[in-house]
Amino acid sequence: HQYRNLTGKQQIHLDGHQHIHLVPIVLGCILDEAGQSEITWIRSTREPFPAGLPLKYWWQAWHHAGHLKWLILQILSLNAIHPLRRNHISTNSRFAGILFTGQMTSKPLLACWRELTCYRNNSRASPSILLAHPGGPLANDLHAAGFHVSHHFAASEWRQKEWNALNNFNSDRTSS
Repeated sequence: HQYRNLTGKQQIHLDGHQHIHLVPIVLGCILDEAGQSEITWIRSTREPFPAGLPLKYWWQAWHHAGHLKWLILQILSLNAIHPLRRNHISTNSRFAGILFTGQMTSKPLLACWRELTCYRNNSRASPSILLAHPGGPLANDLHAAGFHVSHHFAASEWRQKEWNALNNFNSDRTSS
């Protein structure tokens, strides 16, 4: 009820932090409430392998256990598809960013983008989703403002690299 009061929207689109909404026990609870709560969309993490990446990016993904997270989320997403359809809940067509989570620099970003944009959406799915965790330039010291963990995360080297990659990618796409 609070969501509806704050947003004025009746339908709920669910995108759980850390993909928690795909864990079977959590998904079961969500599906039990879906009709009554008007949950009409839930994010999936079905991620294809992007083509055309140099081996060093695959090595980084392997080294940082991106493949393990990817495998677990593929299984959870595949297990969720039929229950979602049975409950008339739509989802995104594809997703990218788990394999290279925290390392979405220029080449992985471009490879994931190409993979997502070449996939044809079906009528029951929303467009594909690209996951990144950019930090961006910090105008304020988040640590001083009481956001100790957030400051460390946003100011980290990889968050800055992702910010720059997304910024450059967006500039390249809009200038072409």
